[in-house]
Amino acid sequence: MSNSRPTEQLAFYVSPEEKKAIQAWAEEDDRSVSYLLRSIVLKALKERHAKSSSDPSA
Repeated sequence: MSNSRPTEQLAFYVSPEEKKAIQAWAEEDDRSVSYLLRSIVLKALKERHAKSSSDPSA
């Protein structure tokens, strides 16, 4: 995936079973594991930002 913006790399650990499940999900969606995980994380960040923006106690 080409991106003109600077990017950083993240890594994390999962169990073998979790890895297989993530790989199967990526295959079902016809995506790479990296792109699937990026999409999930960016969606979660967007939802978190929206929640904290609408939460007056934040």
